[in-house]
Amino acid sequence: MTNGSRLFAVAGLDGRTQTARRFRDLVEVMTLDLGGADLLSEGQRQLIRRAASLSIMAESIEADLARDLAFDLNNYGMVCDRLRRILESLGLERRARPVNDDIDAVLDRVAKRRAGANV
Repeated sequence: MTNGSRLFAVAGLDGRTQTARRFRDLVEVMTLDLGGADLLSEGQRQLIRRAASLSIMAESIEADLARDLAFDLNNYGMVCDRLRRILESLGLERRARPVNDDIDAVLDRVAKRRAGANV
């Protein structure tokens, strides 16, 4: 049982490894994509953790490919397919950002600066 301050309730786990840091980053980003931790159910939190694990597995296989090492294409396909299914369950999908979403605020600040300079 944890109070939420640690990612894993495993004694002696070093959370400073590159993989642990990547896992934490993925969990954080996916959590934010879904609106933040306070909006998630426990089931969604668990799916995010599974998605982060599978993402790291896929990245590891991709690193082997980039280093010209042998890899199991079937295993890679299975990992990617399972990751896709979890992400679909979570509803993570790419949404285009409005290009000039804050342009009105910027123009307002510029206008105020110019007005202050002309006084």
